[in-house]
Amino acid sequence: MGVITADFTYTPVGQVTHEAVEFTGTASSIDGESPVEIVKWEWQLEAGDAILEGASTASKTYTEAGVKVARMRATDADGVQKVITKNVVIYEKYKVTGEWLRKPRARVTITEYEAGPVATGNTWREPFDVVGDTVEALTARFMAKIGVEPEIPPGQVILNDIQNTLNEEIAGGQIPQP
Repeated sequence: MGVITADFTYTPVGQVTHEAVEFTGTASSIDGESPVEIVKWEWQLEAGDAILEGASTASKTYTEAGVKVARMRATDADGVQKVITKNVVIYEKYKVTGEWLRKPRARVTITEYEAGPVATGNTWREPFDVVGDTVEALTARFMAKIGVEPEIPPGQVILNDIQNTLNEEIAGGQIPQP
C-alpha cells in the first residue's frame, strides 16, 4: 500500500464575494520505492456542496462572506486516500454603512473591497431622507453610480445585498423607518 502526500492551495487569498477562487491540488503516492499513480481527485468547496470529481483543479464563486471549509481528497491506484481540509476566508465585496446628517436625513455609504479587507478606493455616498425616500429608490441610485445593471447577475445579487443591509439598518434603528 502506498503513502500519499497531498496539499492544495487557493488564489487569491482573502477573496471577496462574487469573484472566483481557484483551487489547485498536488499529490504523490509511493509504495516502498515505487510511485503509485493518483487516479481520482474529489473536491468539496463548501460544507453542504456536492462533491466534485475530476481534475486536480477546481473553482468556486462564493456569494456570501464568511469562513468556508474546503476539502480535497486524492486517491491513488491502490485505493489509498488522503484528505486535506482548509478554511477559506471570504470577505464582502461591498460594505454598506449609514450615518445621521440631521434627522430625518442620513447619509449612506457603500465601500467596495478587493482581496480581503482592502478597500479599492471606490466609495459611493447618497443622502437618504427617511420621510420621503425608499430603500428601493436609494438602491437604484447606488446601482447607477456603481455602474452595475441590476437586471443581470451579479448586479441582482449586489442589489439584494444592498437592500438587505439597508433594511437591517432600518430594522435595527440605525436609520428609522418612515
